[in-house]
Amino acid sequence: MPDGDGEDPPGGTEKRKIPNRNPGTAANDEDFYKAYVKPGYKRLFLENSVSGDFNVFVESTKDNEKIGNNNPIVTTNLFKNDIKGMTNIRRINANKICVTFSQSSNANNFLKNDQFLLKHQLKAYIPATAVETVGVLRYVPTSISNEELFKKLSSSFEIIGVRRFTKKDNGHIKPFQTVSVTFLSTTLPEYVYLDLFRFRVYQYNAPLLQCFKCFKFNHGAKICKSEQKCSICSEEHHFSVCTSNKVAKCVNCQGAHLAISRDCPIKKQKIEDKKNKVTYANVVLNKSSPTIKNYQTDFPTLSTPKPNSKPLPSRKTQGVSASPTPISTASVDTSTSSIENKEQSQNMSNEKLIDEILSNDYIRKGLIGALVAIGNEKRAITNSVIQEILINSFKGRSFDG
Repeated sequence: MPDGDGEDPPGGTEKRKIPNRNPGTAANDEDFYKAYVKPGYKRLFLENSVSGDFNVFVESTKDNEKIGNNNPIVTTNLFKNDIKGMTNIRRINANKICVTFSQSSNANNFLKNDQFLLKHQLKAYIPATAVETVGVLRYVPTSISNEELFKKLSSSFEIIGVRRFTKKDNGHIKPFQTVSVTFLSTTLPEYVYLDLFRFRVYQYNAPLLQCFKCFKFNHGAKICKSEQKCSICSEEHHFSVCTSNKVAKCVNCQGAHLAISRDCPIKKQKIEDKKNKVTYANVVLNKSSPTIKNYQTDFPTLSTPKPNSKPLPSRKTQGVSASPTPISTASVDTSTSSIENKEQSQNMSNEKLIDEILSNDYIRKGLIGALVAIGNEKRAITNSVIQEILINSFKGRSFDG
């Protein structure tokens, strides 16, 4: 069964006996299964990206400073005097602003401008989803370390990180045969190779992130600036010192359960929303989009080829003379006329579609940007590379062009 697509062996993956690698301490296991990232890697935009908006998030490293609430004129002057290539600055929230560049090189120069960032006590970064994507490999032997996998895996996209899924069991690390691989690309390759062995790449669906300080969602405790909450009674203290004898009270929905419970209706809804999150491609092709039509469903069907109107040659059999059944001339003329009318209608539909595409600045500029990027591409031009460039070209543009 190719590419490890088969079902799990009887008993499931967790009951498989882990081979005795080199029995050692838990510390040795932690080193062996430690996530491996490309040395010296820093998240930057691809230099060959030539179209779109390149957004960089900026936060203050000063205690209690909310850069998003600062005077916008003062903030603009701070950047305008030293930073080149900006097109606009906007507020994301109280703690974060977004600086937009029209060229990837200007955005990357800003990200590497440590002198400016240190001087004004700022940190700048781009979200991982802007340049990276994570895939999952299954049935990878646990006897292979993350570092060895990183060095031996090959792909059509650059690999920048490898992490094996593990859990602690009685103080010992238990590795699984599932490995996540981070690619320097916004699309996943279909396969990767470990020497000559091919592994299929599956989409990685990250679990819902819940803060263990305030117990809200989509951020971690390390960056949480809210007050500590108790996961049992929802008061302002750590759960370890909770003395409440009352029924549990959820911080989020006020229900009679712990804040971390999967029975919480708000948490259930968050998980469901994450599963059903619309991808960028679906947004572009959605009929409700103000400028993009759903060409995936509205695209005209292919024309039907003309049937062969020539009579078949007579076939002689032994003692019997067979000739083709006479065909009505009127029937042929009617059928031919119908086909010609369909073809004329089809041609008009195609011309209308082409006119709509050419008159749409969003599509036209996106295609031009993709063609320029393909011309500057140093990698071998494959279908996956063309697809990546095309998606990046449209992904970097706003609907208003």
